[in-house]
Amino acid sequence: IVFLSSLFDANKIKTALIVAPNTLLANWAREFKKWYPSIELFNYHEGTQKNRFIQLAACQRNGGVLFTTYGLLNNHINHLMTYRNEKFIWDVCILDEAHIIKNPNKTSHAAGQIPSKFNLAISGTPLQNKLAELWAIFNWVFKGQLLGGYVDFKTNFENPITNARGKCKGEDVKLLGTKVAHNLRALYEPYFLRRTKDEVLPMCKSPTSGKSAQLPPKSDIIV
Repeated sequence: IVFLSSLFDANKIKTALIVAPNTLLANWAREFKKWYPSIELFNYHEGTQKNRFIQLAACQRNGGVLFTTYGLLNNHINHLMTYRNEKFIWDVCILDEAHIIKNPNKTSHAAGQIPSKFNLAISGTPLQNKLAELWAIFNWVFKGQLLGGYVDFKTNFENPITNARGKCKGEDVKLLGTKVAHNLRALYEPYFLRRTKDEVLPMCKSPTSGKSAQLPPKSDIIV
């Protein structure tokens, strides 16, 4: 939000589209009102369809931040990418919980169609099971310009790294996998802002004791 506020205040951007699960949008709005109350917020996820269209048109015409969900992005992509029957380009598009587009499906296809000048993906789990998931997010952010197409990515990065982790692999295979993993990390690292709990928690002070906040010990309960 602070990042967006600096762009709005410097007249670098006029519109921003934020796509998030429905359960998170109220929190987004609450935090905007706390940290950037002067920006106008528009709602494309509640009310009637007519009201959503009015909100969309007002944002596109006057500028501001528009909230919508992945479900509405799927079904209303044609509306979100046009204004008065002409193509509309968003200055910034943000996907919250961006790992939702990790697999090729209707949602990832719709996200890829959003016309935007700048993309930002936010996720607590950018990589869960496969390197292809990391590729999918970066492919959306950079519109295919950073890591290339998936076939090339699989050949140049995914296969060597995956092969090196298999059992009974030769030393040459492991060395190649390590080198390729290093090259991949060097390629995306300038565009990958990571915050671990170890970095964040010392900055969070308890309101009662004034000491650094700590997470409670992890507890596994088998039911």
